[in-house]
Amino acid sequence: MSSNQHGSEMNSSHNENQKCPCPVLREEYSKLKKENEDLKELVSNLGKSKLTKYQVHRLFFSIFYFIIAVICFICFWLFLRNDTVLPRLIWCLGWSAFGFAILAFVGHTHPNPAPSLPFYLTSYPLLLIAISSLTFSILQIFEKKIGETIFYPLSFSICSILSLKIDTLPSIIGSVLGNAKK
Repeated sequence: MSSNQHGSEMNSSHNENQKCPCPVLREEYSKLKKENEDLKELVSNLGKSKLTKYQVHRLFFSIFYFIIAVICFICFWLFLRNDTVLPRLIWCLGWSAFGFAILAFVGHTHPNPAPSLPFYLTSYPLLLIAISSLTFSILQIFEKKIGETIFYPLSFSICSILSLKIDTLPSIIGSVLGNAKK
């Protein structure tokens, strides 16, 4: 049998697999084929979309805050040897910056006519520091009750969630305080 004949047999067996009598395999094959086509379309459209000026700002700041988060995590591992509270505060700052980087990245995909540059330089950094400091302080106060090992996952979740909800945080606080007055 020559190599040409062997190659044609392989092609015919591949065609037979596409016309498999098993409905489950046929369905899985069609799903994979559709996903492959969707992926090809997504890759082909990558360079065609135009971002607005504000979307570019949001994308830049998502990368900027992600770099801040990475720097915080590097500092956390460098200071981890010290038995001080500084690594814990850096841990909280890192997760707040990471959560906000995700929020800014998601925000860049949606066209928004409002400028974000002034808020990303003034309001949001202050709010992120406040979120981190408040989370750190509250968890430090209750450290004896919650234990040292629960600090890191609890602060990770609180800082990340609050920084992801930073846009709606004032209205959430207002509604909580409004309900408390009633």
